[in-house]
Amino acid sequence: MKKQILLIAVAILFIGTSSLYISRKYDPATGSFLLDENPAGGKDGFSKQQLAGAAMQWRYDHLKDENGNLYPSYFTNALSTANRAQQHGTRAGLGLQWEELGPDNVGGRTRAILVDKRDPTNQTVYAGGVSGGMWKSTDAGATWNRLANWNEWLTIASIAQAPAPDYTIYIGTGEGLSQISGSSMNSGSMGNGIYKLDANDNPILLTPDILANNALTPPSSSVWSSVNRIAINPLDPGMIIAATTKGLYQSNDHGLTWGAVNLTGNLHALLGLQADDIKWSPGGTYIYASLGGVFSGNLIMSQNGGVSWIRITSGTNTGFPAGSLGRIEIAVAPSSDTIAYIAVAKANTGCTQGVYRTSDGGNTWTTIGSSGALFQPFEEGGNAGCQGWYDNVIAVNPFNPNKVYLGGINFYTWSDQNGWKLADAGLGSGAVNPNYIHPDKHAIVFANGDSDVMYIGCDGGIYKSIDAGSAFPFPQYVVHNRGYAVTQNYGVSAALTGEVMGGSQDNGTNYVNYLGNTFGAGEEVLGGDGMFSAISHIDQKIFFGSIYYAALYRSGNYTSGFAGIYDIKIDPQGIGSTSICGNANPAYDAPFVTPFLLGETKTAANGFKKVAFAANTNYSAGEVVTVNSNTASYPFQVTLSQAVNAGDTIMVDDPVRSRLFLSSNCGVYVTSDALTLGTIPHWYKLSNSFGGVGESYANSTDGDVLYVGTSSGSVYRFPNLNARCDTTTYPLGSNIAALYTNTNQFTVKSLGSQSVEGIAVDPDDNNHVVATLAGFSSNNSPHVYESHNGGQTWVADTAGLPNMPVYS
Repeated sequence: MKKQILLIAVAILFIGTSSLYISRKYDPATGSFLLDENPAGGKDGFSKQQLAGAAMQWRYDHLKDENGNLYPSYFTNALSTANRAQQHGTRAGLGLQWEELGPDNVGGRTRAILVDKRDPTNQTVYAGGVSGGMWKSTDAGATWNRLANWNEWLTIASIAQAPAPDYTIYIGTGEGLSQISGSSMNSGSMGNGIYKLDANDNPILLTPDILANNALTPPSSSVWSSVNRIAINPLDPGMIIAATTKGLYQSNDHGLTWGAVNLTGNLHALLGLQADDIKWSPGGTYIYASLGGVFSGNLIMSQNGGVSWIRITSGTNTGFPAGSLGRIEIAVAPSSDTIAYIAVAKANTGCTQGVYRTSDGGNTWTTIGSSGALFQPFEEGGNAGCQGWYDNVIAVNPFNPNKVYLGGINFYTWSDQNGWKLADAGLGSGAVNPNYIHPDKHAIVFANGDSDVMYIGCDGGIYKSIDAGSAFPFPQYVVHNRGYAVTQNYGVSAALTGEVMGGSQDNGTNYVNYLGNTFGAGEEVLGGDGMFSAISHIDQKIFFGSIYYAALYRSGNYTSGFAGIYDIKIDPQGIGSTSICGNANPAYDAPFVTPFLLGETKTAANGFKKVAFAANTNYSAGEVVTVNSNTASYPFQVTLSQAVNAGDTIMVDDPVRSRLFLSSNCGVYVTSDALTLGTIPHWYKLSNSFGGVGESYANSTDGDVLYVGTSSGSVYRFPNLNARCDTTTYPLGSNIAALYTNTNQFTVKSLGSQSVEGIAVDPDDNNHVVATLAGFSSNNSPHVYESHNGGQTWVADTAGLPNMPVYS
């Protein structure tokens, strides 16, 4: 019978910023992020911006082609091909039925929220995750359901609704505001333009379909790959302006046709720059728009409803900030046509530049907030970890133009009476603080006609206040993520009995045991950015979780009491990372996302481990007895080859093994003590000759062969693993022992320059292995390879896949 190979191929991989931190600086000359040579120290010294940069770099490294390039056409062509295959192909042969497991109570990065004007009770709310598609609540955010006919891969970045009596809802896709604008990296997922909802909440694409063309550079893909904001003329529902990847685009016919906004004169140089934000005044006279992003923020405005535009500068507009600016976010007072506010991040760094107010329609400006010890919305602390290029949002109370709400990493309020107040994290974190909002705010939306009901979209999903006006300046918030399943997981693991655990972007490691108040309710068992995880199938109470840069933890009591498991050999610096590489900064010692594998077998072959069997009665040859393994006392059965008398003890082969393989920037490490509780595991180096970083692992069913795929495009095959692990003793001295010492003891083959991101070995044949490659390809080279001789030779197999990364 011919075996089937199931490949899970992912075309769009999204990873964003983080909650726990390492400092990095962006170098525009090289298009890369530089590690801070003087971090604050240890894992707690990681700053927010620099972990965000690390996440961007990691994602880029897994998407770029073999030449280091990443083009929008790669995404659009891959999705177009996949869509056609889905529409015209069949999945019947696989017989797969997919079920969402959760967590359904955690949420994830949310940049777009809208309270439906058609519902006078304000119970109908729409929200979009940057992954997971479009969602709707009919009970004011208490519960959420995904809109059925939306592609779940679509990144939702903006939502707007036309004024009465039209009330059409428009949705912009593609997360352009999650990237260092102008760099070679894109931390946000690609979109597909602007949609509108029909009466039944079905999507209708209004802009050119960048997935319909299979050319190398689809028409307008660079424009409609991200739509950061949508603004609609409050006096004319047919007039819409969108802030896109390549500037401002306008429609005068309800979105049926689009054209670039005509920027003439001294504005001509701004054509084609990314547009970050656009806001219309309530009377329709004034429009403000920001362009240029983190490197060159510019504010322009129209004082005649979009007929003409002017640039706001310090030279022409009194009080406007001078010099280079970064990302600019805009808020216009709903109760005043002439009052507006801007929140400005510094160019290049994303630190706080200031907050500015105009009361005369943009002609003159007043500084109402400057960076200082008591006002740091975009900083994690001091000038480290600035993220105004990523999380930056400002809003005005619907009825009081002198009350302002500002979100970045932290949340602030301002009024002309109270000044600025730190209104969330500074008062304490978590459920004990009723003012707490998850870090990284992206959207602030009021219910229609109500200054008390306010929704916050952030990296932790959706938060809601019902006293935003009456309890000002310190509103209280409740998280509203029930059913809102948009959590972004770096990795997932499953228990033998089906429970699941996953490490997620900015939302920790979550365990779903199906015992919560909903089927998919998750419990956070580790904080920070959760990465890879594992649950033992031999000792089912032992769990492993990790945070960035190889911070690995073990619990011997299901998910309680996680603790580090590194010995001094692998972590001589004692910083909870693989500091064996010897760098002061742990980020040099392991990748941001550190892969590991818990390889377990109950049928080990070629091993040397024995376990004692003490007879309590007489046994005959051929009888089957139960013996407890030295590994977690796991019971296994043995057929006796000889008679054993009561009171006698014999030694039998122990077939149970559990090993944990861990990546670092200076090799792969392994411990056979992963399930030995109460002691620190002993670690060994797999080999002293190892190129690249371990990205993927596959252990044979009998535990005797290990395959490792690397970031340099190679596959390593380590045979006779059971014997080597069983006979190697823990070394004395300062050098950690290697299980394999030369290339005659293992096999290495190159599959190209792309990272080997997925690898699997046939459970019935240790020599039959499949490997998959990350990244796009400039020449449409294969991403799937198969070997029938233990990796000595490989055959490429396109498997009918488009040019796309294959991660598993």
